[in-house]
Amino acid sequence: MSTHSPWAIVWLRHSLRLHDNPMIERCIHEGYRPIVVYITPSRELESDRWGFTPLGPHRKRFLMESLIDLRSQLNDHGVKLLYLEGDVIEELSRVCNALGAPESVKLYADREYAYFDQKIEAEVEAAFDVTWFHAQLLTNPDDLPFSVTATPHIFTKFRGKIEKYVTIETSAEEAQWSKLSQQEAALSASLQEYTKALPCDAKDTLPKDNRQAFDFCGGETASLARLKDYLWNTEYVTTYKETRNGLIGPDYSTKFSAYLSLGCLSPKLVYHEIKRFEEEVVANQSTYWVIFEVLWREFFRYIAWQHGRHLFWPGGIQHKPVKLRTNHQFEAWRKGETGQPFVDANMRELNATGFMSNRGRQNVASYLVHDLGQDWRAGAAYFEHQLLDYDPCSNYGNWNYIAGVGNDPRAGRKFNVAGQAERYDAQGEYIHLWNE
Repeated sequence: MSTHSPWAIVWLRHSLRLHDNPMIERCIHEGYRPIVVYITPSRELESDRWGFTPLGPHRKRFLMESLIDLRSQLNDHGVKLLYLEGDVIEELSRVCNALGAPESVKLYADREYAYFDQKIEAEVEAAFDVTWFHAQLLTNPDDLPFSVTATPHIFTKFRGKIEKYVTIETSAEEAQWSKLSQQEAALSASLQEYTKALPCDAKDTLPKDNRQAFDFCGGETASLARLKDYLWNTEYVTTYKETRNGLIGPDYSTKFSAYLSLGCLSPKLVYHEIKRFEEEVVANQSTYWVIFEVLWREFFRYIAWQHGRHLFWPGGIQHKPVKLRTNHQFEAWRKGETGQPFVDANMRELNATGFMSNRGRQNVASYLVHDLGQDWRAGAAYFEHQLLDYDPCSNYGNWNYIAGVGNDPRAGRKFNVAGQAERYDAQGEYIHLWNE
């Protein structure tokens, strides 16, 4: 490839990796020199109706680490990563104008599935020459035995159809970096500053709590190390189904979710590594159950795509007529000061680390909605602010589910939080750890 090959923009949103990255692969294959762009939209940095900044400090730190790792890997191939903040159309236009006429700059991007992200996609499509990819999905929407609008309402039916009729494609081919010139092409001065910018600097980085379940370090490098360790080094995957409701320590669950949320880890890679493990080591209920959980993630993406803005409405995807409220009890819940020890312990873990177990999430959500009678959307917004592994589809899909306005066939189920604590924290170790 000549050093004069045209520039193209690879706009990454939640695919912060080099493996299984069809945007980068296609860009290079079609003869372009990529500039990788990450944009934090304005809404992520502004207070929402509840007073929370969606990109909270834990998520911000994890994003920073993931981008630093990606930037380092791209630099090894002579490719620049630009970090920008603001209106997506304006920022993409800024980059296009620096590269040439906007209408002549090719754009490669990964699809999103929540309503507000898809609204942005429609605007991008109207303004730029863009090629879209489903880089965040396990399945190819074109291969499904149903249309997106006919996605089954119940997960069991969705899973059954996927497992019976869909073959999971292998990951996208690795980009042929050798096609790029070894001589680094110079960027215009107007873009140089964005190659150094990152969402926060060292002084903003939160100290890590020594009680944390897992030392989450962002980035593809860390995600691949965790995948290798959990499957091949320790074989903890063989007992996942028995341990997945744990509360303390790094190995009761996979801890893949944070890496999947930013796309540091590809769901296809997880799927095919599990299948390889089953062929080479052992296949049991636990190995299957990891795939089962990845299918839940997939299900919520199709549900978000199917229902659009209704996922975020008070009555959820069921369009239920509901009256919602928030008061001082929400603040007590948020701070871990409700007086319910199991709920408070989980919320304190979330506040200190940006992580909470799946068992904990179900209980604190149920308690907020069914015991305190608070607006589920406030809980979802607080999770968005705090959770390292936040993604809108899984987060709001699960909150719809717990609130009885989503996909739960037994709508409105309430967890007996005290009973759950007795069952999953029988010795009180977890409560003691986080209520010290």
